[in-house]
Amino acid sequence: MLTDEKLELHYSCVSKALRTGGVYVIDAALNPSPGDREEWEEERDGITVRAEREVVNLLPRGRVLDRLRLVVRERGKSFELLDESPSRRMSPADLSELPGRFGLEPVAWYLSFDPEDEVNSPPERGRVIAVLRRV
Repeated sequence: MLTDEKLELHYSCVSKALRTGGVYVIDAALNPSPGDREEWEEERDGITVRAEREVVNLLPRGRVLDRLRLVVRERGKSFELLDESPSRRMSPADLSELPGRFGLEPVAWYLSFDPEDEVNSPPERGRVIAVLRRV
């Protein structure tokens, strides 16, 4: 979804796929800048997964270059995936206003996947999880 047109098409498809009252959850980094990074690690049943995501550079036309490093360790073996790809520089309006043109309304905002992290509106910058409902 690197362009406005692609994001609009995405919301249109989501809206058509949902029944009235159906919800759609979207996780986005709002207005990311070079140097922004996040990382997490989880372990389950002897398998450890570590993810590191970093904004490397600003690109033309409202995009950024993201670097993702994923490391999986299991039984003494380690597998690593490194990817660099462009992504859209999302704004609060991309999640709060634009979906309304396609029958989707924001009903909740979170700063993480923790339900205790709910906020009243999206921040200007940073990670946000938006819950949109089909009206």
